[in-house]
Amino acid sequence: MFPLLVFIIASITHLFSYGNPPSVVFDEVFYGNFIQHYWQGTYFFDQHPPFVKLLFTFVGWIFGANHYQADWTSIGNVVPAAIIDIRIVPMIAGILLSLVIYALCRRLEFSKTASITAAILVSLENSLIVQSRFLLPDVILLLAGFSAILCYLEYIRRFPEKNRRWFLLASSVLAALALSTKWTGLTFLFMIVCLEFYRLFKNRTSFGNFAKKLSSFVAIYAGISLVIYLTLFAVHFALLPKSGPGDAFMTPSFLKTLSNSQYSADPIVAPEGFFGKFLELNREMYVTNKGMTATHPYSSKWYTWPFMIRPVFYWQGNTGSSTQPQSYIYLLGNPFIYWLGSLSILTVIILGIIGFINIRSGKENSKEKIIFFLSIGYLANLLPFALIGRVMFLYHYETALVFSIIAISFLTDYFDERKRNIITGIILLVALIAFIYWSPLTYGTPLSDQQLASLMWLRTWR
Repeated sequence: MFPLLVFIIASITHLFSYGNPPSVVFDEVFYGNFIQHYWQGTYFFDQHPPFVKLLFTFVGWIFGANHYQADWTSIGNVVPAAIIDIRIVPMIAGILLSLVIYALCRRLEFSKTASITAAILVSLENSLIVQSRFLLPDVILLLAGFSAILCYLEYIRRFPEKNRRWFLLASSVLAALALSTKWTGLTFLFMIVCLEFYRLFKNRTSFGNFAKKLSSFVAIYAGISLVIYLTLFAVHFALLPKSGPGDAFMTPSFLKTLSNSQYSADPIVAPEGFFGKFLELNREMYVTNKGMTATHPYSSKWYTWPFMIRPVFYWQGNTGSSTQPQSYIYLLGNPFIYWLGSLSILTVIILGIIGFINIRSGKENSKEKIIFFLSIGYLANLLPFALIGRVMFLYHYETALVFSIIAISFLTDYFDERKRNIITGIILLVALIAFIYWSPLTYGTPLSDQQLASLMWLRTWR
């Protein structure tokens, strides 16, 4: 009953106004262009791993979109309907994410009320919906990563059943897909290793036994993930056999493997094998990521993200008349969920510090495991950005945001059932009102200048 309710709500919020606008939005400039290069077989370079780009390409091929051409060079350019339909992939991911969060909370032994609260809040989070409406990778990364954690929790729950190993396999594959979307997905592998460390440490019989089990787990998990990661790059290379715009980033040995490149017929240059190409491309991805020093008017610092100081302007629909309402799409979160989530995760971290002090004094909190999980999950997906010098945006916060949403529902379980129902009812009502209020910036509903101004509560949002 509850999963069905979550599915219905998530489907409504994600599929409403499907396909609008039928034009290029924000970073679709890049992802749409990558898809067409796959269809043409011309080599391109991107600083992110290939999984989501391959997924979009495959679905587009299934839809027959590879028979169409689109001009992806500028935001606002009209795109054929067959290509727009590829947007169904991140939309489905957004819907499934809500269901995964519900199941994850239940595996963490949240009450049904708290679990459905977390799932509905994810369904009403405007910025997550915006990311799921376009050819962008982030919600797919979230789905793969949180599904990996869910499968891991199912793996340890089924101990000592033999068939539980299938859940470990599924978890490692999903974690690899998160990593193969963006390198920030590595935090999910890190978290799962941390959870296994915690579990084994709590149940250790000796240090030697603990170290042996942990190293075995890490070796199996990392090994499977690496195989998936390598396989996706093998597919990537296989689909791009021709010289293309990415040539400028690669060495002559790499270009030797591309037909029609300036080195393809050069007898002096020796071609690289797969592993050489793999290492060179990943090295160049790292260098490019590190060297991205260009500024952007909607970039923001990591420490501003919990307060949603600076959203990102994605698209504007211009009617050509200054007197007619215009349409706008912003990566602007649901302020109530954002700010309540920040307060909630701060509370959880404080509870974690208190719990650590109590453990040292011989006391123990029954919710210690969940507090550890939420604190590590949030901090591991926020603090590393303090070390990154490249231009960053609010969407880099989204993994941490989901952990903060789970923290909201977790804290409601500290109350008895009657108070919990009242509190969650109020939270969901206010979240729904806020979602509807800011939804014009989510779906691109036409707004007058006065209406737009009323939605911009902070000066930094414009």
